[in-house]
Amino acid sequence: MKVLSFNESKEITYFGNCKLQCNAVEKCLKLQMLDKAPQEVMISSYDRIYIRKSNFLCCLDQQSGIALVIILKTKESCEQIFNCVLKAKSHQPQSSNAVINEDELFKDTFYVPLIKQVQLHIQGYQELKIILLNFTNSLDFDERFVYLNILTDTLLIVAVEKNETCLNESRIGHYSMRKRSLNNISYKESDDESDESLPKKSKSSAFVKQPSAENSSIDVVFDIVADIIDGKVVKKLLIFSSNERKQCYEFVFYRGSRVYRCIGCSARQKSNVVKVVIHDDGSKTFEFNTIKKHICQPLDYLPENYRSSLILKSSNFELFHRPIRGTIRPVLIIFDPDNRNNFYKFYFDSSSKCFCCSDCRKEGTLFSARFIQHNGIKTLEFGFSQHRCQPKKNISQEL
Repeated sequence: MKVLSFNESKEITYFGNCKLQCNAVEKCLKLQMLDKAPQEVMISSYDRIYIRKSNFLCCLDQQSGIALVIILKTKESCEQIFNCVLKAKSHQPQSSNAVINEDELFKDTFYVPLIKQVQLHIQGYQELKIILLNFTNSLDFDERFVYLNILTDTLLIVAVEKNETCLNESRIGHYSMRKRSLNNISYKESDDESDESLPKKSKSSAFVKQPSAENSSIDVVFDIVADIIDGKVVKKLLIFSSNERKQCYEFVFYRGSRVYRCIGCSARQKSNVVKVVIHDDGSKTFEFNTIKKHICQPLDYLPENYRSSLILKSSNFELFHRPIRGTIRPVLIIFDPDNRNNFYKFYFDSSSKCFCCSDCRKEGTLFSARFIQHNGIKTLEFGFSQHRCQPKKNISQEL
């Protein structure tokens, strides 16, 4: 286990091994910094802001601006400590009821400053670089693409700043070489590669012929929509209080912990979540049995308040299997709702456990889909992106 601390200027003041203790009596985390001589103890009280993203447990003191990142070996151990903190926080009064955009806070307070510190070659930067890349690759498909873009964009900004302040030092070649290596971390980020020529490391054999998608309950009436919070497009899970769909509870998706959290309950300092499970066969299920009794009131459902549904509301698709380079691979065909002679072709990406539009990928957009159960039937949930490609024609020739 390691910890790094940032000062108010977002500079790393400590990076090294630590020993962690959750102290329920004093309501704080105690971190013994093992690489300091003599050893010191860092204390992080539970009244600070805590965010979990993969195996990073992040903590921010809003008053001082001091931030910590505890780097655990696994996501599971990180989630266990995070849940311990949340449970303790739920039993003490909170100073603010403001809803925090955790993705934005993580990016601006932890992720981008860490990238910049690595680029400045601070002490231990080689180990930090490996930690940073391993963290980014541990994210799921859509989120990994977002953070890889942040990673490369930030490196470019830092390179330009260096070039402007120190003209006798060329950083462009250094950045270009680094950017190529980042783009090659995972083949999915290469826009020039077709889904038909997947690398050998992609284990398509793990895919079963018919993806299963069974939620913990088929009685829950819900929808998944795109919405905007603080200028950012987010996914919301709407759970309706009745079949009439007149009122609903809003849950917002947190990618790092793979849960939807009730916005109303979170504003009242209560954790109320729906867990999401991504399966190897390209399906996604919802564990609705994790929902607790709401302490917030449902909202009046007004469709015009949301951008669009991300659920395909029809069975306007077919799943085929065909040989590609000597291997039988699944191919998902989604028909144009206005003309079934036109269609979009999706290939299965087993490492990301989803289907991706082949032609959109060639255009530089990752448009993904997963099988889900909705209203008791199997259908598809789309990612945020919209098609940049045009639908294909003459399906008989394609298949």
